[in-house]
Amino acid sequence: MEPSKLVAQVKHFFPNLENLEERLRTDTEGTLEFGTEPESRTRSRSIVFGRDERTTPAGRRSSGSAIQEAEEQVHRSAVEAGARAVKKIREGSSGTDMSEDEKIGLEVIVNMARPAIFIQAGKFFPPPEGWESLEQYRARIETVCRSVGRIEAKGHRLLYIGTGFLVGENVIMTNAHVADEFCQKCQREKWQFKAGMVPGIDYIKELGATKTAMFNIEDVIGVHDDFDLALFRVTTKSASGSTAAEPLTLASDAKYAKTGRQVYVLGYPAFDSRAQSTSAAAMRAVFNDVYDVKRLQPGNVLKVLDKDALFRHDCSTLGGNSGSCVIDLETNQVLGLHYGGVSGEYNVAVSLWKRKNDPLLKKAKVNFGSAGSA
Repeated sequence: MEPSKLVAQVKHFFPNLENLEERLRTDTEGTLEFGTEPESRTRSRSIVFGRDERTTPAGRRSSGSAIQEAEEQVHRSAVEAGARAVKKIREGSSGTDMSEDEKIGLEVIVNMARPAIFIQAGKFFPPPEGWESLEQYRARIETVCRSVGRIEAKGHRLLYIGTGFLVGENVIMTNAHVADEFCQKCQREKWQFKAGMVPGIDYIKELGATKTAMFNIEDVIGVHDDFDLALFRVTTKSASGSTAAEPLTLASDAKYAKTGRQVYVLGYPAFDSRAQSTSAAAMRAVFNDVYDVKRLQPGNVLKVLDKDALFRHDCSTLGGNSGSCVIDLETNQVLGLHYGGVSGEYNVAVSLWKRKNDPLLKKAKVNFGSAGSA
């Protein structure tokens, strides 16, 4: 991200720069009140948002003691550099006089404002400073978590392909570009699975999970011609005999789709091997190199693009979040289908309330709420 934009975002998210500098200067551990740590000592940190997610590189880094110590040193270094950068901003810097380390520190600070919170055993970790309001919605958020899963395909080169969520009886929604990874259009415009691909969706895949809840994807309902959206039929029971959660409710009008509206994303952010320079360093520093597991990623609606039937949001996402639901925090209804973004600027989602009368969604009997319902 350009230094001037980093400076602008730091000022926006942290109006009290003096207080921020003091917190950074006195935080010798590099934790910055990021929340309670699990037994593995993996901190709940934010991620770099806004990647083009048409490809979804997946991977998980090992966590031996030597690596962990090195990562913690990276965090401490980023915090120290961030403190120096904030001091320069307070003194009037526009960012042009900052070192690469200081730019990385600022990017880490910016990403703190939009965390990616671990989910473990169906519960999300205590939210970091500034997001305490999530606690009052905890029960509803954790109910929604059960309807969001990781899409995988046996025979595919990647560990997993993206995220999906239940929107109807045995119906999941994801992105068309996720579907492209294991489906193809054949004769008479019919879609079918690619040879050798056996797709499924696992509704767990959380931090430290030892169990799975894998449901086979058994049929392609349809891939949208105009929007990055696809629908699939899934089995009624998993291989272990468990049943799926209830489908989520989609917003049926634009009543709550407004700039500044608080939302959250649920999905499976993956390591971004394409990230370079400060973005890569910030991603490692703020994310602790733990990927591919379910996360709660809060943020806000930035802008509604009615003409394009899309909207922008600033929840922290990476590749692997493709196909995630964007949910209104207050009503718990799905406003959008996340599909990509511009690094450090914004993410984009399909406005699902605009698709209430869409033939594909009507065919699948997608679960829309009543107009104006809360």
